[in-house]
Amino acid sequence: YRIGNEVTELEERVGKKDREVLLQKELYQLTEINTWVVLKDRKERCGDELDLILFFYTNEEENNLDKVSEDQGYILDDLWINNPSIVVFSFDVNTQNPALESLIEIYNITINPSMVINDETYPGFRNLYQIRQILE
Repeated sequence: YRIGNEVTELEERVGKKDREVLLQKELYQLTEINTWVVLKDRKERCGDELDLILFFYTNEEENNLDKVSEDQGYILDDLWINNPSIVVFSFDVNTQNPALESLIEIYNITINPSMVINDETYPGFRNLYQIRQILE
């Protein structure tokens, strides 16, 4: 979480398309993927009561997709803050990362934003109520 905040602050300071921002984001996303794999394994092997959410977003301004993605991110932040059993991993689909590209292919991510909630893909924006229904 702390590293994610640092990347967000760097984005705000120097811009979302800055080379250093994209490099830091790529490294952070690799850490997220590793953490997700470990938590997914624990959930399956140990029965941990976790809801794992992969959030795929874009910073591209075309058709206001960046704003829609940002709004989806705020909703997921709210869910995470108020429920310790929810773990959210955020991925900018525009980073050049082979591991991320594999996740995008595995979960058939073609629309941004999209989410994978407990291994089920949900394309497009979802409001707080809709996400809570999915989690139930």
